[in-house]
Amino acid sequence: MRADGTVPVRIDGLSGVTRAAGGADFTLVLSTDGGAVGKVLGWGCNALGQLGIGNTQDTATPTAAVGAPDDFVDLDAGNNHALARRPDGTAWSWGSNSSGRLGLGPTAPAFVPVATQIPGLSGVPAMAAGHLFSLAIARPEQVAKPLPNPGSGEPPVDEQAPPSDEPECPLAVPDCDHP
Repeated sequence: MRADGTVPVRIDGLSGVTRAAGGADFTLVLSTDGGAVGKVLGWGCNALGQLGIGNTQDTATPTAAVGAPDDFVDLDAGNNHALARRPDGTAWSWGSNSSGRLGLGPTAPAFVPVATQIPGLSGVPAMAAGHLFSLAIARPEQVAKPLPNPGSGEPPVDEQAPPSDEPECPLAVPDCDHP
């Protein structure tokens, strides 16, 4: 087999893969190798910390996420960010935080190169990472309204931007009284 990208190739040293997710120029997998339930390994472009390996260096070799739990049961990748879910339903994120896609709040840094638990979310049965956004199924008391993409300057079609006197809730958060 050729390794020029035109045909699939086996990745040496990678075994026990239970899930795989591809973002823009990077790949993540969950592996049970070494007795882990779901250890995150990643390779590819890492300019915004989307591999979760604690830095922004690209790597061509599957590399374990730094400080991440090793019991993830679900994983998804967006454009330059990632989401993972543990058996207890807690959701974790890392990578680019552009447009608040990591769900870490308005004071979070522009990118987070390590897996970080999303505050206020628990019991999440499913989640998904989109190009510039993230979604999670949450309990009704955790759900907040969607916001327009701040990068576009325009609210989504058929929606109005929230009035300026209301707090902005970028995704499901507890104690947000603006549904």
